[in-house]
Amino acid sequence: MTAAQYTLVSNMAFVNPVHPGVLLLVPGNATVVGPQEAQEVLREQHHKEQLRLFREVEGIEKALIQQIIKSV
Repeated sequence: MTAAQYTLVSNMAFVNPVHPGVLLLVPGNATVVGPQEAQEVLREQHHKEQLRLFREVEGIEKALIQQIIKSV
């Protein structure tokens, strides 16, 4: 589906997710106190969700390609 075709069925453009890369956390021996620790947890959760979404889209694309190959 082209971008123009997609805009006919959705009012938001599809952006293919990119790999989020490596998450850099505060070293385990560092002293993290209070809100900063909570922020690190949120960053880790966000990174995991971005990675999950990237892998899901990548897996769907591979499955669709395999279906096309089998049908041809």
